[in-house]
Amino acid sequence: MRAFLALAILSLAGCATTGTGLLERPVDTAIESTKSAQALASCIADHMAGSNLRDEGGGHIVVTRVSSSVTLGRWDVYSTPSGSRAEWRKASVLTTGGHDASISCP
Repeated sequence: MRAFLALAILSLAGCATTGTGLLERPVDTAIESTKSAQALASCIADHMAGSNLRDEGGGHIVVTRVSSSVTLGRWDVYSTPSGSRAEWRKASVLTTGGHDASISCP
């Protein structure tokens, strides 16, 4: 019974944190960089385990952290006049990692 309950909770958490649902979460960490959006997103993806990088077009690149098919958090990287800005949103207060991927990137 406990295993079923844990699976149900994980399933619901996955549904709540996909797509635009995660964009509705507050920004946990934001960084500014002189790098291009593509260079900053690539750097973040290289430093984040379980990451996927997707170009949304218009200077917006999404880097997601995924574990067992559940999105744990996402970086939204945008082009700015001076380089780029990245915003980290995590799926829940229990999500760890992801935001630290940017430490060596700006």
